[in-house]
Amino acid sequence: PGYSHNAYPPYGKVLRRKCGEVPNMSTRYCSSSSIYGLLSWLLVLLFVLSRLERRVSALRYAQGTGDENCETLKSEIHLIKEEFDELGRMQRTCNADVIVNKCEGLCNSQVQPSVITPTGFLKECYCCRESFLKEKIITLTHCYDPDGTRLSTPEMATMDIRLREPTDCKCFKCGDFTR
Repeated sequence: PGYSHNAYPPYGKVLRRKCGEVPNMSTRYCSSSSIYGLLSWLLVLLFVLSRLERRVSALRYAQGTGDENCETLKSEIHLIKEEFDELGRMQRTCNADVIVNKCEGLCNSQVQPSVITPTGFLKECYCCRESFLKEKIITLTHCYDPDGTRLSTPEMATMDIRLREPTDCKCFKCGDFTR
């Protein structure tokens, strides 16, 4: 054409060149048509990889990674509760061994390759947690004064405390506390 390499092409004309050197310059460039080709190729690659991810995921579930067994179990724990007056002085300490419910078990989780996530893997983690809590009143029967002497007066010999314990447990997405 009749213009120099640093001038714009005449109005209405579009220059199409393949990737290469700009005449009389040391700068490389690529035309828009080759960039569109590269973008098209990347989109096809993303589509193929996403289909592969779905197949791997379906295969993993079909093979079975073990049954979930998230359940509510009884557990014995030792509770200690201290009682203080308005000035912060300990009035008494009460304790007891009590049985409460807890959630325990396994939940199916998976890791699969991903071109979308920064780490290169998509992680779906599930944890065994309570799906419903109920309040339970527990009586602590061994109460002592600050010197360690067991208390025997009816109003000081026991202490009632309130706990919330699970009545049902299920697998939930780990870190999801919105429920």
